Amino acid sequence: MHTKGILTLRHACEDDAKMLWEWANNPEVRAVSFSSKPIPWGEHVQWLKSRLNDPNCIFYIAINSDGIPIGQVRYDIEGNEAVISISIDKKFRGEGYGSILIQLGSQKLFEISNIKEIHGYIKPANSASVRAFLRARFKNEGTVTIQGYHAIHFVLRREYLYEQLY
Repeated sequence: MHTKGILTLRHACEDDAKMLWEWANNPEVRAVSFSSKPIPWGEHVQWLKSRLNDPNCIFYIAINSDGIPIGQVRYDIEGNEAVISISIDKKFRGEGYGSILIQLGSQKLFEISNIKEIHGYIKPANSASVRAFLRARFKNEGTVTIQGYHAIHFVLRREYLYEQLY
């Protein structure tokens, strides 16, 4: 595993639509998603607008040290909990960016909000994501069913960050 420089986060915007649509429709991404059908462009544009305008959605694009977008992390918030969604551009997979993006986004979310827990749901066959969430200090809370699929339920609690620091 190696990473090329440090990631920075910026808010997603409508100009990211084509890039996000291409990332989301990558066959490997569709295979590990809970909805595996390809996403039509018009549906994606409507979805992105709704996400960007939703105050309960925090949506970041990760930029590497060369200024190139390498992935996205999104948090859908309900009360004091959030569900994380992440994807990495296929050109940058396998380089260790996943766990860094998960950590960076989650720390930022805890800093700017009153979120107490972040939940991630990963298909068991998605071993790269399972490793990334474990490296990002999420705890495996067992198996649940999401949209008819078995999923590993990962949780990062605010206090876990403080346990790491002391």
